Amino acid sequence: MYPMNTAKWTSQMTAVKPPTVEDVFYMVGLLRSALSADELEHLQRENQSVLAFCDKEGIECKHYLPHYTSQDGWRRHFGAKWSNIAQLKNKYDPHMIMSRGQRIFPLPTVPAASMATT
Repeated sequence: MYPMNTAKWTSQMTAVKPPTVEDVFYMVGLLRSALSADELEHLQRENQSVLAFCDKEGIECKHYLPHYTSQDGWRRHFGAKWSNIAQLKNKYDPHMIMSRGQRIFPLPTVPAASMATT
């Protein structure tokens, strides 16, 4: 558990913190490793159980590094920060070169004409 000073987190940071009026919030890190595929599956099920418990009990949490499969999942993850993150992405990575595999932003489409061979 890591106590975090709320005042040190500004709106310009892309990391998402819980919306709290408290001076301190706590980050909990589950840092584990698996030696086999069976152990990995077991740990993934446990992680899902923790997230389901938090959801059921109304405990707001963010999952890092999440494995969302759609842009909507990322939008929900970042919440109110989404528009700022999209603006930064457009400004600093307009060709969508970085972080393609995370599916945070849609891949640019290539016009059919440019794919034709001559």
